[in-house]
Amino acid sequence: AIQKTREKIGLAGETWVVDYEVHELEGNGLYELSKEVKRISTTNIAAGYDVLSYEFVGAEKYIEVKTTALSKTEFFLSSNELDVAKEYRNRYWIYFVSEIFGTPKLHKIHNPASEVGRSLHLTPISFKVQLTG
Repeated sequence: AIQKTREKIGLAGETWVVDYEVHELEGNGLYELSKEVKRISTTNIAAGYDVLSYEFVGAEKYIEVKTTALSKTEFFLSSNELDVAKEYRNRYWIYFVSEIFGTPKLHKIHNPASEVGRSLHLTPISFKVQLTG
């Protein structure tokens, strides 16, 4: 039941972000680019981002969506997501959407790998354990 709720929240957040990005591009007259915005998470869960969108200049924009139904300001980031953020740097964003089932609030984090230790604090909460011998 908890996993189904998480999936529902995640899907709602990704759908909201796709709509947001389409609206932003259309609002700037970029109708052709707005048609190219898509959820990647439905076809590649290992991509390290959820939505492919575009900057106003046409460059690809990789968006990892983090969503909560609450008003908290924390989320979990996988090591794969952090690795992809380091790879894409200025083209990578985290869109943190809180209160998704109320009045959603969006907090955008551009190039999160460069913000670690500054505006982002990472806390290790699990470790991979390998048995030897």
